[in-house]
Amino acid sequence: MTPARLRALTVPLERVAPVAFGADGIVFAGPTLALGGEGAALEIALPEGLSDPVALEAVHEQLRDIELEDHVGTRGTGPLALGAFPFERGAGATLRVPARIVGTDGEGHSWLTVIDASPTSAMVEEFTARVRHAAPTHTPGRQPVLVGIEPLPEGRAYAKAVAHALVALDAHELDKVVLARCIDACFDADLPIGDIVERLYRGEPHCTTFSIPTPDGRFIGASPELLVERTGTTVRCQPLAGTIGLDGAARDDELATARLLASAKDNDEHHFVVADIAERLAPLCDVVAIPDAPSIVRLATIAHLATTLEGTLTTRPDGTTPDALALLAALHPTPAVGGVPLARSLSLIEELEAAPRRQWAGPVGWTDARGDGQWVIGIRSATIRGASATLHAGAGIVRGSDPDAELAETTLKFAGVLEALSQGASSLLR
Repeated sequence: MTPARLRALTVPLERVAPVAFGADGIVFAGPTLALGGEGAALEIALPEGLSDPVALEAVHEQLRDIELEDHVGTRGTGPLALGAFPFERGAGATLRVPARIVGTDGEGHSWLTVIDASPTSAMVEEFTARVRHAAPTHTPGRQPVLVGIEPLPEGRAYAKAVAHALVALDAHELDKVVLARCIDACFDADLPIGDIVERLYRGEPHCTTFSIPTPDGRFIGASPELLVERTGTTVRCQPLAGTIGLDGAARDDELATARLLASAKDNDEHHFVVADIAERLAPLCDVVAIPDAPSIVRLATIAHLATTLEGTLTTRPDGTTPDALALLAALHPTPAVGGVPLARSLSLIEELEAAPRRQWAGPVGWTDARGDGQWVIGIRSATIRGASATLHAGAGIVRGSDPDAELAETTLKFAGVLEALSQGASSLLR
């Protein structure tokens, strides 16, 4: 079926639960917009990932070719292309336009979009009746038990890799590099993806929970980091860099966040990220507003330094502005997951990391026919295949970093995801 034969019908919906599609469909659910999709009206292959601007522009062209009847008319309605790009810019990806998309936003709107050759009100009624009367797709019960972890590399080898990176940093070959490590976790039963997605969504309400099918398995997570958001002529980014653990005691957590705000090492790490993103946005914007100092983003067990950059996109002579995928291609990977300068940091990542990143730290999100969209960085995540899961965690290395402290930071990041997979699983971490 070609896009020219497709039509989209968007109507208000009384009840909507986008995260219910986490087991078999697609979920992208954040604090202000939650989307869930099932089926595939269209799949758009991007063999060269973010490295082919012509193919990226064609995504929006194919979405615009879908005739739309929209009775809601808010952000996230109409046909959407959702998916996850690998970390490696030139690696292939596939974006999916679900045949049924439900959405809800922070302003009280809920909707259903049906995409078909001839969408009808009967299709809407069939879908809503099925969702309303369907039995739960999963029943919470016994959690799978973690029976083994294989680290790649093991902890001391990761600390040695950090020490190796510090030699390059001290020689002023680069200013920052993000080094990741990986664990393969094996459980005694298949992981209940639907339960996990709902647990992530409830447990980290300030993050964006996602569940995306990929060639490597189902990529799920709860990302705290907005890579780029485009709404009309406005572009927003909220990079995170600089991390400290929290223990849940109010006074201790206040002291911890105060230490993070005062940390010269963490502020240096954060500055490299913000300055690089501002430099990349500058040619695309009339103005970019940057706060004078970072703020704190607090999650369940961890806090980060964060800065929200907001720009007004420059209108080109033909009256257009850069669309969401063009902005994505201009920004990824940021120093929040790569380094400064980029080429040297990517070379060091390839040299020192023991396992390919695949979707980890790549962009996850959606775009629409207008060129709007929202993309987060696919961190705090896992790729699940039956009873096994692959997790990555990284730390930003700058001059002054301590290898043992960076190892501890990655362990803390692993722990949160493992606990979402199965309560108590993080106790096997070393």
